[in-house]
Amino acid sequence: MLHTANYILNATHQAEEFTIHPFCHTLSNISTAEGATREIRIPDVLPAVQEGLNLSMATGDFLEIYREDKGERRDEKS
Repeated sequence: MLHTANYILNATHQAEEFTIHPFCHTLSNISTAEGATREIRIPDVLPAVQEGLNLSMATGDFLEIYREDKGERRDEKS
């Protein structure tokens, strides 16, 4: 998912540039054959040109990324 998100955020040039068929391999919750082969165009907007949009992406444990670093080691006991 990270590679796909990175590609969509950084390498798309127009809205609805790619066509995917997300339901073609899973027929549960699909009532008709047409629904299983329905195409979806992504991204619906071009992320690079949205004003006021501040996106960032980071990998790792949520607490590692967003905790305040006070110079303490994780294995230290309080």
